[in-house]
Amino acid sequence: MQGAMDAFFNPALVKIILTSFFCGCFGGLVGHLINNEKSEALRSDNPDKAWFAYPSRLQSCLIGAGGSIAFLFFIAAIGGLNNFNTLNEYLRLTSVSVIAGFGARSLLPRMVGNLEKQLSEVDTKVTQVGSQVEEIRDQAQSAAISAQEAITQATSARIEAERQYNELRDTITLNNELIKACAKDTDPQHWGIQLKRAEDLARKGAASSALWINIARLQRFKLSLDTAIVTLDMMLKKCEDNELVKDHNFIAAYFNRACYHELRFLDTRNASDRKLALADARACLIHAKDPAFEVDQMRGDEDLSELVKTDEFIAIVRVFTPPPSS
Repeated sequence: MQGAMDAFFNPALVKIILTSFFCGCFGGLVGHLINNEKSEALRSDNPDKAWFAYPSRLQSCLIGAGGSIAFLFFIAAIGGLNNFNTLNEYLRLTSVSVIAGFGARSLLPRMVGNLEKQLSEVDTKVTQVGSQVEEIRDQAQSAAISAQEAITQATSARIEAERQYNELRDTITLNNELIKACAKDTDPQHWGIQLKRAEDLARKGAASSALWINIARLQRFKLSLDTAIVTLDMMLKKCEDNELVKDHNFIAAYFNRACYHELRFLDTRNASDRKLALADARACLIHAKDPAFEVDQMRGDEDLSELVKTDEFIAIVRVFTPPPSS
C-alpha cells in the first residue's frame, strides 16, 4: 500500500499529469474560442439544450483537460513516453496535450452537430409522415362525406321511385275502378266514391291524362254529357298550357268530346252541337299520327254512327286520307 502511494505521488508523475492537465485546458480553451466563440449567447438563447451542446469556457477547458489526460494514458500504455526528463520529451508531451485538449473540445460540437443534423432529418421525416397522415385523413374524411352524400342521394332516389311507383299503381287501380264503375248496375255509393277520388286528384293537378279521360267517361254515364264535356274542356286546356303531356290521350280527348257533342246533338237536335262534334273530329285527325286509323275508329264507334255519314265528315276525311292514286 505504501509502495502504491509512493508511486502515485512520484514527483515526475505529478509533473506529467499537471502539465497534461494545464496544456489540455489551454487546448480546450483554444478550441472553444475557434469553434464555439458564441457559446454563451447560444446557451442563453437555448436554455433547454444540454450543456455539451453549447459548453462554456470553463467546461471547454475541463473537456480539453480530460481528453489530454486520457490521451496521455494511452501514450504511456503503448510506451510512447520513455523519459520525461529530456527537453524533447517535455516538448512532445506539451504539444500532444495541447492538441489532445483542442481535439477533444473540437470533436464534441462536431458530434453534437452530427447528432442535431440526424435529429433534424428525423424531425423532417416525422413532419412529412405527419403531413401524409393528415392528407390521408383528409382524403378519408372527404371520401366518407362523399359516400354519405351518395347514400343520401340514393335514399332520396329510392324514396322518390317508391313514391312514383305508388302513385302509378294507385292511378292504374283508380282508372280500372272508374272503368268498372261505368257499368249500369254499379252501386251509386261505390262509383261516387271513385269519382270523388279522381276529381280530387284532378283539382290538385295530380291526375294523369288517362284519369281525366276516365273521369269524363264516368260522368257521361252517371251524371250528364254537359259535365263530361266540361271535364274534357279543362283537360285539353291543361294540355295546351303544357300542364299535361300531349300523349295519345290528348287525341282521345278530342275523339271522346266529339262523341259527347254528337250524343247531345242527337238528344237536342241543336245544330251547334253537330258543328262542335265535327270540329272535334277534325282536331283529332289533325293531331293524330295515323289519321286513317282514327277514321276507322270513328266509323266503328256507335256514338258517331250518324256523324260519319254526313257530307261534312266525309269532306274532312277526304282531306286527311286522300284516296290512293290510280
